[in-house]
Amino acid sequence: MMRHLLLRLRLAAAGALSLAMVAASAASLPVVLAASGSLYVNSAAANCSDAGNGSSTQPYCSIVKGAQVATAGTTVFVTGGAYAGSAINPSSGLAGSPITFAASPGVTVSGGTSAFAISGRSYIVIDGFTITSTSDYAISVSSSSNITISNNSISGVGHRINGQTAGGVRLTGTSSSLITHNRSDNNADHGFMISSGSTNNMVSFNEASLNAEGWQRNANGIDVIDTGSTGNTLLGNVVHDNEDSGLQFYPGANNGLAINNISYNNGDHGIDDLNVTGGRLIGNTIYHNCTSGINVEGTSGSYTIMNNISVDNAVYPAYNGIACGRRTGNIGIYDSAPASTTVDYNLVNLTTSGNMYIWNNNSYSSPTALFNATGQEQHGILADPKWVSTTTPDFHLLEGSKAIDSANSGASGESSVDANNNPRVDDPSTPNTGVGPRAYDDRGAYELQTGGIADTQAPSVPSGLTATAVTAITVALSWNASTDNVGVAGYTVYRAGASVGTSSTTTFTDSGLAGSTTYTYTVDAFDAAGNHSAQSAAITVTTAVQPVTFVQGASKSTGSRHTSITFNLAKPVAAGDLLTGLFAELDAAGQVTVSDNVNGAWTRAAGMTYTTGKGDIAVFYEAGSKAAPSGLTITIAATASTSLYGTAAEYAGISATAPLDQVTLRSGTGLNVDSGPTAAVAAGELVFGSLTSSSGLGPITAGSSQGRTFTMRSTSSNIAEADILSGSAGAQDARFTITKSLTWYAAAAVFKPTSSTADTTPPSVPAGLTATNGSGSVGLSWSASTDNVGVTGYTIYRNGASLATVGGAVLGYTDATVSSATAYTYSLDAFDAAGNHSP
Repeated sequence: MMRHLLLRLRLAAAGALSLAMVAASAASLPVVLAASGSLYVNSAAANCSDAGNGSSTQPYCSIVKGAQVATAGTTVFVTGGAYAGSAINPSSGLAGSPITFAASPGVTVSGGTSAFAISGRSYIVIDGFTITSTSDYAISVSSSSNITISNNSISGVGHRINGQTAGGVRLTGTSSSLITHNRSDNNADHGFMISSGSTNNMVSFNEASLNAEGWQRNANGIDVIDTGSTGNTLLGNVVHDNEDSGLQFYPGANNGLAINNISYNNGDHGIDDLNVTGGRLIGNTIYHNCTSGINVEGTSGSYTIMNNISVDNAVYPAYNGIACGRRTGNIGIYDSAPASTTVDYNLVNLTTSGNMYIWNNNSYSSPTALFNATGQEQHGILADPKWVSTTTPDFHLLEGSKAIDSANSGASGESSVDANNNPRVDDPSTPNTGVGPRAYDDRGAYELQTGGIADTQAPSVPSGLTATAVTAITVALSWNASTDNVGVAGYTVYRAGASVGTSSTTTFTDSGLAGSTTYTYTVDAFDAAGNHSAQSAAITVTTAVQPVTFVQGASKSTGSRHTSITFNLAKPVAAGDLLTGLFAELDAAGQVTVSDNVNGAWTRAAGMTYTTGKGDIAVFYEAGSKAAPSGLTITIAATASTSLYGTAAEYAGISATAPLDQVTLRSGTGLNVDSGPTAAVAAGELVFGSLTSSSGLGPITAGSSQGRTFTMRSTSSNIAEADILSGSAGAQDARFTITKSLTWYAAAAVFKPTSSTADTTPPSVPAGLTATNGSGSVGLSWSASTDNVGVTGYTIYRNGASLATVGGAVLGYTDATVSSATAYTYSLDAFDAAGNHSP
C-alpha cells in the first residue's frame, strides 16, 4: 500500500479546473494510484509455477516471472520468504498506472548483482523489500523517470575491497523520482546515491547509517554528485555513523535543497558541499561530526544556510583512525564560497574547545563576532539547544530551548512541517522572536510539540469599514484594527466577495475601477497561522463619474510607398479604454485596414475616397481595448504599395459598448479646414478631430466649435489629431487652420462617455489551468478569459481560500508558500473592473 498520493486532477464546479497536488520542494513527483490488476509471487507455495497465471491460488515462483508479465497498472504481490537477486528490469508503467512490486513482511532478496536494475523505464514502484548481500547497488536505476522506491531495508551490500564496493540505492541519469522511508546500512558504499545527471528527485525520510568502504573514507549517507545532477531535494532523512559525510553535494549537484535532515557522528562532515552553487541548507540538525558540521568549500557559491542547529562538530581527534582536523567549525565557509553565501538564523554551540565558525579561513567564536566582521549571522544564537538526549540520541527540543519560536519561516525552502511531519506550532511559554509568515517556527529539524499548541484561533472581525476617498477609478478604505491571541498578520480586502488584495495596515486603496459604478466591500483579518476572521459588515461605494481623459497619442506618415506600416502607442494601455484615429492610403484599390497586436482588427466608422478616385481615408476605433501593459503596435495596411498615414489616440472614460455617436468627413482646398457639422451632440461627449493631406501640412492651429477650443494632440508631416474632451450641446465641427493652401481631408468623430449603467457581465471562466511542481513552489498557468469590457485580473484560490490576485495580462502565478509532502487544491476565476467574477 503506497502512502504518497502525489498529484491528481479533478474538474470543479462550473467548469473551473481544480488541481490537488503535493508540493514536492524540488521534485515533480510521480502519481501512485491503485493498481488495475494483480499478480502473485510466492516461492514457498508448494504449487507455485512460473508456467502458471500468477494468481493468488497458483502464484509464480520468481519475481522475475512477475516482472516479465506485469503491464501498466499491475501490482505484483511478493510473499514467501527468500529470493535470489536477479537484476530485475520490468516494463514501464504509465502515469496513474505504475507497475508496483509490493513485498509482504519477511520477503528477502539476497545475493546476485542487484535485486532491481531498472534501465530506461518509468512509473515503477518498489516497496517493502529486505535486500542483502548483492555485489552491486541493491536497487540501481538508470536513464529512467518517475520511479518510486519506498519502505525497503538494505544492508550488507558490496565488499569493503577496492573495486568491489557498492551501496544501497543508486540513481544515474534519472529524474522526477522518489526515494522515501527506506533504511540503508552497513553497506560498502553510499547509503543512497544520486548521480550522473539525475534531476528533480526527492530523497525523503530515509535512514542511512554505518556505511563504509573500509579502505578509504568515501561512503556517505546520501551522496548527490556529477554534472547535471541538479534540483534534487533531501528531506527529513536521518544519517549517522557513516564513514564519510552524512549528506554530500559534490560537483554538478547545483541548486540542491537539504531540509529537516538529522546528521550526526559521521566520519567527515554533517553536510558537505564542494564546487556546487545555488544550494539551500535549511532547518537541519547537525551534531558531533568528525570535521566541520556544515561545510561549503571550493568554488561553491550562492548558498543559503538558515535555521540549522549545529553543535560540537570537529571537536574530536579522529574517526576510526581518520584525522578530523582537515576542516573545522560548526559552520565552515571556505575558499571562494564566502563571497555569495548567506548565513543567518542558525543556533550553534560547543561543549569543548573548538572553532565555532570558519569564514574565509578565519575563525569566529560566536554569531556576534562573525556578524561584526562579515555582516553574516546577524540573528544567530550561541546556546545549548536543549535536546532530549545526545546519547540515545534524541534531538527533539526541550522546553526552554533558544531554538524554539526563533526561526525565519520565510527562508527559501523552509517547510510548514518538521522532520516528523508535525506542523509548526506556537509554544505559548516562549516569546515569538522568529520572522516570516510564521513567527514561531523552531530552528533545527524538529518542532517542539509537547506543550506547544497549534494556533487555531482566528483574529476578531474588523469593524468600522468605511470609504475615506472615492474617485472615478479608486476607492480608499480604512477600518479598525482586529486583535488576535498571537498577533494579526494582515487583512484581506474583498470586492463583491472576491479578494482584491491584502494589507498589513488598516488601510487599502482599490484601483482600476469603473466610473459611476457601485461596488461592495468587506474585509477580514488573518494571523501568521493562516486563521481568517469572518468578513466585516459590507459597505457599498459608488465611484465618481469617469471624466473623458486623453491618455496618449501618436502619428505616422511615410515618405515612400509601402503595403503596410506600424507605429506605437508607447505607454501602457488600460483595459476598457477607447482607441481611435484617422488612417489613409492614397491610391491603392480597396479600403485601408487597421489593427494592433493586442486587440486585432479595429472597427471602421466611416471613410471617403481620395480625389484620384482610388485610395481611402477613414476613421477607425477599438472600443474597450484590452490591457496592454507594454503599450501596443498599430498596423496600417493597403492592398498594394502606396503612401500610408495614420494618427491614433487613447481615451479613458468612453463607453466600452457602442461608443460611437456619429462621424462626419469632408475634403476641401485652402487654409481653413472644416470637417463639416455633425448632428446635435450631447454635452460631455468626446469630439475627436483629425485631418490629413498628401502634401506636408506645415504648422497647424486647432480651431473652436460651439465655444470650445480643440486641443492639438499629435501630428506628423501629413496627418494630425485634436480633440474637445467635453463638447457643448449642439452641432460640432473639427476645425483647423494651416499655413499653406492645399487639398485636405478632415473628420469629426463623436464618442459617448461611460454610462452610469453598471457593468454586470462577468468574464468567461479561465481555461487550461495547469500546475507544475518547482523547487519549493508550485507554478500555475492558464489561458486568458474574455470580457465585454476587459479582464482586470485573476484571483487564485488555494484550498478554497483566496491566495493572490494578478493583473489581467498575467497568465501565471508561482505559489512559493507551499510545504513539502502537503496536498493543495487550486482554482481560479477572472474579474473585471466592475467587480464581476467569472462563475
